[in-house]
Amino acid sequence: MLAREVANEFNNLLSVINSCSEMLVKNQRWDQGAQAMLQDIIKVGERAGQLTRRILVFHQKRPAILRLVNVNELVINTAGILRRLLGKNINVSTLLDPTLGSVPCIPELYGP
Repeated sequence: MLAREVANEFNNLLSVINSCSEMLVKNQRWDQGAQAMLQDIIKVGERAGQLTRRILVFHQKRPAILRLVNVNELVINTAGILRRLLGKNINVSTLLDPTLGSVPCIPELYGP
């Protein structure tokens, strides 16, 4: 019961954050760096919302539905976020395997 209430309240807060971020990103006065940071806020907000839904699924004791996620794509997306968060003084490099396929995961954790 408590997990559901906390998850719902957190989801309400995320809705405000995501809505405001989406409105800000539409403003053309931001430079590329600010636009990239706003996009990161939106992505993280969406992932937090997915995590909230996962908590609700867990609370309801329903089985999670797994789906395939491309590992290389996930690494690329995460590396892009890390590069912007860590700044220019830290180099983030990746080594991808083109033969690596997809793995089953819980979509609420990693998004579409």
